[in-house]
Amino acid sequence: MKKRVLSLALALVLMIGVMLLMGTPALAAIPDTSWYYDNPHAEPFKIGTADQLAGLAKLVSEERLNFFGRTILLVSDIDLSGYQSGSGWIPIGGGILNAASFSGTFDGQGHVIRNLKITNHDWHTHGLFGRILDATIENIGLEGAIINVDTAYNSTRCIGGIVAIAQRSIIRNCYNKGGAISGIAGTVGSYFGGIAGDFSSSSSNVTIENCYNTSNISCEATLASYVGGIVGGNISGTSSTVSNSYNMGNVTVAGPSVHAGGIGGSYSGLIRDCYNRGTVSSNSGSVAYAGGLAQGSIATLTGLALVIMQVL
Repeated sequence: MKKRVLSLALALVLMIGVMLLMGTPALAAIPDTSWYYDNPHAEPFKIGTADQLAGLAKLVSEERLNFFGRTILLVSDIDLSGYQSGSGWIPIGGGILNAASFSGTFDGQGHVIRNLKITNHDWHTHGLFGRILDATIENIGLEGAIINVDTAYNSTRCIGGIVAIAQRSIIRNCYNKGGAISGIAGTVGSYFGGIAGDFSSSSSNVTIENCYNTSNISCEATLASYVGGIVGGNISGTSSTVSNSYNMGNVTVAGPSVHAGGIGGSYSGLIRDCYNRGTVSSNSGSVAYAGGLAQGSIATLTGLALVIMQVL
């Protein structure tokens, strides 16, 4: 009997040792929406895990809850490594249905979201948030985010580290650092930005303030596309403003009719008290447009701007 017990104990110790050497299997990443459905009238909502953040993406992008007039507080830093498999992170808004928008207030309270990864989603929008409308996104840092879309896409691509597409919204006290945004533009052109991709609607009225980007951004395109350190494109939204913001990431474009700038790829609103220290370069052998701060028609430019640009 003693020998049998000893044999079982040795076998258990051996099994534990093997598990420690091999590593225990990672728990499956499953979006958690219970924080909403358990108390849908909470104010504010509080989330603090990767699964809860993915639950927010599911609620907005798939179930079309826009959270208009509601506030969501982030109560801890979040690591999205568990959501890197396949095509990676599903954005909050946009995503699969594209038209879905987040319309509430998301307050990161100074917390950081790390290791977001998106690769080759066959979608229109790519970023932490895919599409926002009448929203406020504030006090959030994005670190080590990798967004790489290098396959052909038969439409317009909008990519932003924090937000892909914004309308009538505020993005403030946010940053994107230590990652990279890269890819091939869609067949109808694209918008790539370190903070926001696109707010080109004439009714956009978007404010970006106190934001910065240090991630490198690159785009290859065959049709008109817009690439900027802070915002990709704002072609007709003259009521929009970027203020007290800066870019230190390199912006590199290739292809004809690609517009690149340290703050905005092409910008028609107000840029105030901003600067760029990243290199803006065009590797195009054809027609391309590169500006150190913003390429295009700027309605108003105030404040100091350090401009570094290179056209090869």
